[in-house]
Amino acid sequence: MHTISIGSEELEIQNWGSCEHELNRSLRILRAIDRESEVPAWIQAISSFESFCTGNSREALKRAYGLYPNRHVQNQKLKIGITGFGKFGQFLARTLVRQGHTVLAHSRSDYTHVALELGVTFFEKPHDLCDERPDCTHPMFGPQSAKDGWSGFLFVFDKVRIGTDEARTSRCDWCLNIFSSEGCQLVETPCAEHDRQAAGSQFITPTVGRILEKLDFLEPTKIDTIGFESLLNLMDNTVRDSFDLYFGLFLFNKNSRQQLERFHLAFESLQNQLFDHVLDNLKQVLKLEEESHD
Repeated sequence: MHTISIGSEELEIQNWGSCEHELNRSLRILRAIDRESEVPAWIQAISSFESFCTGNSREALKRAYGLYPNRHVQNQKLKIGITGFGKFGQFLARTLVRQGHTVLAHSRSDYTHVALELGVTFFEKPHDLCDERPDCTHPMFGPQSAKDGWSGFLFVFDKVRIGTDEARTSRCDWCLNIFSSEGCQLVETPCAEHDRQAAGSQFITPTVGRILEKLDFLEPTKIDTIGFESLLNLMDNTVRDSFDLYFGLFLFNKNSRQQLERFHLAFESLQNQLFDHVLDNLKQVLKLEEESHD
């Protein structure tokens, strides 16, 4: 049995098992609730913590909150800034506002009326947004891929400039909880590694989709294969996003430029391979003709 203090009371956990990391993150959130809200500060897990925390902190917190029948939580609400309030920014804002967070936004275009309808405060100048000191981040999905909900999608993050102060770590955990509470899979990855991997997925995927768009003649037919339908879906999802978004992936990630060069070289290599096979076949035909004349 392990006993951990939360405020003036204690949390009793049996069978620590392999969930120490998830437990610590959950406890930081629970302590933040206890410190600045009216939530009772006592939980007792009768069963083992492994069953209490079934794999991630979202489940742990959900079960923990279930032990608070009349909870009234205020501190988990954040002030979140969105820079760029087009389709993607509005997509994020809808869920953030629904969760009760204060959402601020800025964009080069004027989305004042759209923001008002969504319950978002819009700033025409980026400095004014920054003066509000919002919390910012970025998920690995968008309005097309997650139009039916965020559950199962990846949220990649890297904790930087947070330190060890409990107030700051708790705030970070609350930010992560925005996405875990919607069912996202949290993946902690260094920024440099994220950029390297994103160039191989986030950039290549829209690149292929936009190349298909340039072909012009691609359209559904009565004899479409499943593979062709997948290509059409890829093209359709790609062109729904703005070119500025695609250009940003290219401009601000040096790995994307390397991927584009590799893509070009791979296309040339495939083209040469086809022509080499044509030449080999032609040589074989000529050789057979010569042998027949002999």
